[in-house]
Amino acid sequence: MKRTASALCVLLVVLLTGCTVRPSEVFNGGDAATGIAKGTPVYLLDSEGNLVLRRPTSSLGTIGQALRLLLTGTDPDAGSLHSRVHLDSVPTALDIPVTTSGDTITVRLPIPRRRVHGAKGIDQIVCTVLAVHIQRGGDPSSKVVLTFTTDRPTEPRTCPVLGR
Repeated sequence: MKRTASALCVLLVVLLTGCTVRPSEVFNGGDAATGIAKGTPVYLLDSEGNLVLRRPTSSLGTIGQALRLLLTGTDPDAGSLHSRVHLDSVPTALDIPVTTSGDTITVRLPIPRRRVHGAKGIDQIVCTVLAVHIQRGGDPSSKVVLTFTTDRPTEPRTCPVLGR
């Protein structure tokens, strides 16, 4: 009984002393990170055909603005990165209507389907749309449907490099 009482006393002393850790003042670490990367995301392809994220502007953009960047190829710092979306000319005031219904984003591209070469070209557009959507607080599980001036719309798609 005496041992138990002694052990309890020692335990009580240890708990009450707090291991001699003294309280400190509150340190200000600055503003919290927002989680939003700067720049308008645009996906291009490297020499092996892998999708690579570029941020050719310093400000957040809309889906339409990102697609204009992709369609016009206005990123002189892209180096060997390229696009599978080929246009002869793009109007300066290019309008790209975007609608969201539930978890589906529909993009009406003002180009014929033949200007987007292969699945990689479609992936470039879909990944660019989803990256902007997510960056602006949209649901990462959303899907994208692309419509063109010719041919049928695509099936709802996700981006293969975003892991969705």
